[in-house]
Amino acid sequence: MARAGWMSAAVVAVMVAGGAGAAEFRWSGVAEETVGRLESALAAYRAGQPNEAKQAVIDAYFGSFEDRKFEAALRKEIGQQHITEVEGGFNAIRKGIGSGAPPDELAGIVARLAETLRADAKLLEARGVPEQVYEGR
Repeated sequence: MARAGWMSAAVVAVMVAGGAGAAEFRWSGVAEETVGRLESALAAYRAGQPNEAKQAVIDAYFGSFEDRKFEAALRKEIGQQHITEVEGGFNAIRKGIGSGAPPDELAGIVARLAETLRADAKLLEARGVPEQVYEGR
C-alpha cells in the first residue's frame, strides 16, 4: 500500500512538473467558443426565442470575445478599426434580433462574423500571441 501511494505521488509530481493534462491555449478555441454562442443565438432566434437569442449574443461578446481577451489581442495585433468592424457584426446580430429580421439574414451575418473570428484566431496563433496579451492582466 505504501508503495502504491509513493507511485501515485511520483506520477502526480511528474504530471505537474511536465504540464501533463494541461490543455495548450489556442485562440482558435476562443473563436470556436464565441462562434458556438453565436450559433446558439441563431438557433434560439429560429425557435422563436428572441430574448434567449439576445442573451446568447451578449454571452458571446462579453463571455468569450471580451472576457477571454480575444478582443484585446486583436486590438493590439490588428488595430482598433478591425475591432470596430468585428463589434459591428455583434451589433448587427443583436439589432437584427430586436427588429425581427429574417432568420436567414441573421444566419448570413453570423456566418461572416464566424469566418472573421476564425481567421483572426489563426492570425494570432501564427504570430504567437499569448493568452495573457498584456502583462499583469
